[in-house]
Amino acid sequence: MAARDRLGEEHGAVLLCALMVTMLLAALGGALAVLVASETMTSANYRTAHETFYAADTGIDFVAAELRQLGSWTAPLLAPPGNTTSVADDGATTPRAPDGTTLDLAQLTRAVQADSETRFGAFGANPDTPVWRLYAHAALDRLLPSGAPASPAYVVVWVADDVEDGDGDAERDANGVIMMRSAAFGLRSGRRAIEATLARTTGVGEGTEAPVRLISWREVR
Repeated sequence: MAARDRLGEEHGAVLLCALMVTMLLAALGGALAVLVASETMTSANYRTAHETFYAADTGIDFVAAELRQLGSWTAPLLAPPGNTTSVADDGATTPRAPDGTTLDLAQLTRAVQADSETRFGAFGANPDTPVWRLYAHAALDRLLPSGAPASPAYVVVWVADDVEDGDGDAERDANGVIMMRSAAFGLRSGRRAIEATLARTTGVGEGTEAPVRLISWREVR
């Protein structure tokens, strides 16, 4: 009987050890699965951030190229519906971002204006405070040349008279300088924005097509 009891105890110990090893392996497997999922999400978020930054910068380049063709930089600054807008205007007022959320362009414009007024003062207090006009809004693919890699990003670009114009009229370009803000929206709530200032390199104010140069460029947080 004693031998049988010892054998039973040994079997019990082996079973317990096997159970503990199984639990340990299950825990390690779960931890590995969480790590892999976390790394995958981190990689996806990094890719989205990179894509939306590229999209916002493309919006600046696209609008700068269009403005170069305009004889008047006053036209985009006028209050709608009299203002000039981009060929990259899909006509939507509440387009969908790639992650499925709805973009209220009117609300986004108010937010851009409010941010501007915190830096330059309210329009009533400073007549040269920029008044931002919606100029372009479309899927990034519409801004890219044919054959470029496809992207799900959606781009919105505003323009405004520069604050140093000094003419007290936010709807007239008097010095050949214009401000732009480009925001891009991507997957997983990704969003990046860039603000830039563009100037004509020959002459000032309104005129025929002229080369332009970038005065300033910064990412907006």
